[in-house]
Amino acid sequence: ISQKPDYAEAHYNRAIIKEDRADPEAAMAGYKQAIELKPDYTDAHVKIGVLLIAQNKYEEALACFALVLAEDPGQPAALNNQGNVFEELGRLEEALASYDLALKRNPNNADVLANKGNVLKDLRRIDEALEVYDRAVAAAPESAKALYNRGLSRLMTGRLAEGWLDYQWRWQNDTLSMSRPVDDKPVWDGRDLNGKTILLYPEQGKGDAVQFARYIALIAERGGRAVLWSSGAVLRLLSSVPGAATVCETLEEAGDYDCHASLMDLPGLFETTLETIPKTVPYISVDKDLIETWSERLGHKKDFRVGLVWAGNPEHKNDHNRSIDLELFRPLAKIKNISLYSLQVGRAEDVVGVLGEGVTELKTHLTDFAETAAAIECLDLVISVDTAVAHVAGALGKPVWVLLPHVPDWRWLLDRDDSPWYPTLRLFRQGQPGDWAGVVENVMNELRLVA
Repeated sequence: ISQKPDYAEAHYNRAIIKEDRADPEAAMAGYKQAIELKPDYTDAHVKIGVLLIAQNKYEEALACFALVLAEDPGQPAALNNQGNVFEELGRLEEALASYDLALKRNPNNADVLANKGNVLKDLRRIDEALEVYDRAVAAAPESAKALYNRGLSRLMTGRLAEGWLDYQWRWQNDTLSMSRPVDDKPVWDGRDLNGKTILLYPEQGKGDAVQFARYIALIAERGGRAVLWSSGAVLRLLSSVPGAATVCETLEEAGDYDCHASLMDLPGLFETTLETIPKTVPYISVDKDLIETWSERLGHKKDFRVGLVWAGNPEHKNDHNRSIDLELFRPLAKIKNISLYSLQVGRAEDVVGVLGEGVTELKTHLTDFAETAAAIECLDLVISVDTAVAHVAGALGKPVWVLLPHVPDWRWLLDRDDSPWYPTLRLFRQGQPGDWAGVVENVMNELRLVA
């Protein structure tokens, strides 16, 4: 550039390096400079669009791709990324059309095929999605993105043995940006441990940690000594799970160990099928004194007690699909002979203002999941969206009704109202995308029968 300031390709290539070094502002400036020097620089327009997607500036990104497609309607990169934007916006049919146009020019593009498979899965066309993922893997046998997403679809359809194999590719999937917290010892491969110590740790959400903590007790069957490394809101609760010789909050407290694994690795390592899921509940417990404290806090029991959770972690990528507007729960407060208790944390809604005086707000006392579990022990039923509280109730063996979107997370499978993971759990599913009102109506009808 110092020798030739108007060298557009040099500005473009330097911007790529800036982007690789996590400097998106400098990268954006470089791509724009390349376009000033070369207005029809297709790759630079696409790169700017991709940076805008990362900033959630979807309409601006679409404008970038439209510029490219106006000149070259079949440009694969622009079509692929346009499809990505449409998918983020929930415009799934348009996303599918974009991917199909991109595949006309290159039918074996594994990245586009993987993206198409994701949209088909979101449209609940699971068999078609699996066929497209298979094409992507055939074109690129180590496409971590395609393999991981194929794994999710296989797990959703109950094909667990195949699903776990693909699910391991999450560690290589760049779009997830996942890495193990330790790397100085080998990852456990499932063989007999012969007295060795294995370090186990949560990987993703709090609900995942609770769901898969059930496997800790099985480590002894493989001749191992389990050390659980956890922190935050689930630490005290997970300390009650049988099988862990030590539960620690820091790696330094863990001491020496021979190998390690994520809790979410364990179902695959134990070759879990639908028939062999360890489903004995409860597998977590709550201190009796803590339960007594909550019993006194809730006071004399008069009605059927129902705990409510209507929203998950707002940082979760799929939260817009799994969380419910609190207003939809208003009819529940009108059912006779029930008392409602809000187990919701992390949201600022005026619960009493929406549901009325018949609801008791508990969030100031719910400082961690051990407190939540103690509160649940004093209730008759928990009604929750797909979030960690549902897993806590299920792991306690308490009745819990889980409200699911039309396309659920893989663990809830398809077209069934029970769960092989939790014997006391019932599933209430959307019949159509976005139909939470119908789900709540079904819940109300059932609640009238049990209250």
